[in-house]
Amino acid sequence: MKGKSWLSWWLLCLLLFSELAMSKEWVFALVPKKASSPFYMAAGEGCEAAAKTLKDVKCVFRGSLKTNDVRKQDKILSQLIDEGVDGIAVAVTQSEFLANNSMQKAYEAGIPVVAFDADFNERHHYLRKAYIGTNNFELGQALGQAVLKLRPQGAQLCIHTGRLDSPNLNLRIMGLRSILSGNKYQNPPGKRLMGENGYSEWSRCPLPHFGDFNRAISQMQLVFEKDKSANTLIGMGGGPQNAVEQYQKLMLANKKDLDSHKFVIVFADTNASQLGHLRDGLSHYNVGQNPYD
Repeated sequence: MKGKSWLSWWLLCLLLFSELAMSKEWVFALVPKKASSPFYMAAGEGCEAAAKTLKDVKCVFRGSLKTNDVRKQDKILSQLIDEGVDGIAVAVTQSEFLANNSMQKAYEAGIPVVAFDADFNERHHYLRKAYIGTNNFELGQALGQAVLKLRPQGAQLCIHTGRLDSPNLNLRIMGLRSILSGNKYQNPPGKRLMGENGYSEWSRCPLPHFGDFNRAISQMQLVFEKDKSANTLIGMGGGPQNAVEQYQKLMLANKKDLDSHKFVIVFADTNASQLGHLRDGLSHYNVGQNPYD
């Protein structure tokens, strides 16, 4: 899509779903999992830019700053509902909790909601008008194809994720597992790989970092230290690559293993810092999205 297109479409959709009124400012909220994540910051910038192209429309970008905390996200959503926003776009941190709390409140108040980047679980789809974003299962499949290319004979994997109950990340994990195993799964995140086609998963993984990039770096350090348990790390999001200096330091300390492919790293997302890591040989493959557009 061309610049700001999906965000403009989202704002227009919420206008249509809202009760029409004349001579007022329309306020729409964009609520990410973590507002300080480069991925979601880009989405916020895109939302604010799109709002400026529409008459009497304002985008409010608000979210937790430190981690992917569903309780904080729920509290922010509830506050926005109390403030009287006209519509909400939310990247769902944990479907069940939001559905039982703030999103039920929005539904009962008649405030239109769309999900972006991370959708609600299927049984909660009634709470939102639409989902806008990447097909997360297909993104996971693309990560799997990258692993197949880099490790055609098999590998000992560690999946690095945000939360174990994250709807979009579990779809990515299922896509990854389906490609490597050749199996189809009914429900995300699929089944742990136990040697199918030469691919297995370290018993301590998936490792969840909850959007805490310092924690994510420490977890990566652990994986490097346990090289007999895992020789390939697949990140379901940018995670530790967003802690730029720490990530660079850790990768440079293990650069010999990266260069020889003794250890392979594949990540989702392609923000500027991540592409810099890729150019510098500090990762092997990134599968991208464009959150601004």
